Amino acid sequence: MPSLATREQQLAWAAVMRSEFASLRAADESGIPTLLDTYGAKDPAEFFAVSVEAFFELPRALRARYPKLYEQLRNYFQQDPVEYSAETIDR
Repeated sequence: MPSLATREQQLAWAAVMRSEFASLRAADESGIPTLLDTYGAKDPAEFFAVSVEAFFELPRALRARYPKLYEQLRNYFQQDPVEYSAETIDR
């Protein structure tokens, strides 16, 4: 978990990451296609890596499909890549 300013931010981060990681693992196990690379289902560190990749490369699609995850990453990186992304199609 990154260093966050408040306990409330830490709890929100942990809850969202835990939930989304579990969802990705379930999708991977059942063969359900996802926006996130299923390599992220390997462990929490890889989940973070593929989430960050999607945040910067496919921000509109990530925001549409995983709004809570997008919001946590937006707050953490203190930027909104939707504002400057070249992404044109929501996937």
